[in-house]
Amino acid sequence: MCGQTFLYTDQHGFDGHKHKKSVEIRAIRVPRPTISQRARINIPRMTKKNLKFSVITLRDVEKSDLPIFFENQLDPEAIYMAGFTAKDPADRAAFDQHWTKVLADESIFIKTILVSGEVAGSVLSHCWFGDPEVSYWIGKVYWGKGIATRALKLFLEGFSVRPLYARIIIDNHASKRVLEKCGFVAHGKDQGFANARGMEVEEYIFKLS
Repeated sequence: MCGQTFLYTDQHGFDGHKHKKSVEIRAIRVPRPTISQRARINIPRMTKKNLKFSVITLRDVEKSDLPIFFENQLDPEAIYMAGFTAKDPADRAAFDQHWTKVLADESIFIKTILVSGEVAGSVLSHCWFGDPEVSYWIGKVYWGKGIATRALKLFLEGFSVRPLYARIIIDNHASKRVLEKCGFVAHGKDQGFANARGMEVEEYIFKLS
């Protein structure tokens, strides 16, 4: 049943494990894409008004989605809030290798999030730590407009596996609100080494019964 879950709110490295061993962390300067590069990967210029009244849908992941997923996970603030990321988010080869494994793994259920037809991010289910957990990652332009909450509610309408778990670093207040609005309740705490922060961090475990 584990492969039937949908969505979680944290990212745990490309290998699917939290890293508790200390490693050297170096700041990485990631160049922002040019206008022409943004056009080639179809990153929308959405306004706050457009986002508020947008239509959210899901579909299977397509190869053309991956450049947008890569761009989304380069944002420094998103990396910091997720915490459990790849050691080097700018390593495109590692990113491609990770996604090749994810898309080939039949135990992982993954979808692309569309906002008014534009690729906004991805959602997936996994059982990397034994229990079914859910995760999402959306582009920063879609933050703070209820997109994640609406998306999660949509996923849960057609998904019946319970209990369902989610993990977030304790200072990720936006994701905490998303989970609570969707019926998740605090269930416990855990800790691990967060590559994005270069230190051990505490995280909440949320549960939907």
